[in-house]
Amino acid sequence: QKVFTLFVFVTVLFFTQSVDAKSLFIAPNGSDNNTGTIEKPLQTILEALNRSNSGDTIYLREGVYEQLTNIRDFMFTKPVTIKPYNEEKVVIDGRNRDQKLSNRAAFDIRDSQHIVIEGLEIRNIETDDRNFYPAGILIRGQSKHITIANNNVHHIQNTNKRGNAHGILVYGNNPVAIENIIIKNNLIHHLTVGRSESLTVS
Repeated sequence: QKVFTLFVFVTVLFFTQSVDAKSLFIAPNGSDNNTGTIEKPLQTILEALNRSNSGDTIYLREGVYEQLTNIRDFMFTKPVTIKPYNEEKVVIDGRNRDQKLSNRAAFDIRDSQHIVIEGLEIRNIETDDRNFYPAGILIRGQSKHITIANNNVHHIQNTNKRGNAHGILVYGNNPVAIENIIIKNNLIHHLTVGRSESLTVS
């Protein structure tokens, strides 16, 4: 009888977690007024994150996204994954951003946990301003359980002779330690980093 009772409990728990997790879709021609289904995709990663719960997957449809995303104060308890749908080619491009108004990174992750960024091409975050430090991906604050995997990061550049830049930067700038960061199988190339590094854990 005890064995049977335990089996029922585990089965119900697994079923509940599976039902709770959902998929949200983003497309370059989407709208943040849409429902986020594959037929009616959203337009921005930030809106998809605002609608996400722990364990969800955010799928990006093929195309170029001219958006740099602040991921701030998202305290998920299970990974929320941002990745291309069905291995489609997805590019995050910072070429046409307004440098004075924009973020310094394609993904600026601060005080957040259980975020996965996977399989994206990140490119063209450039400056000639020595006081602006561009990065492909930046992790800082009290962030924990972050995975950066299988991304192609290139042409992140600071062309000022005293300027700096990073492909991927983990920056421990808080008394509470950053923990459980996984960076694996990323291709980081064609950078102009000044006196900094392509991959920095500081």
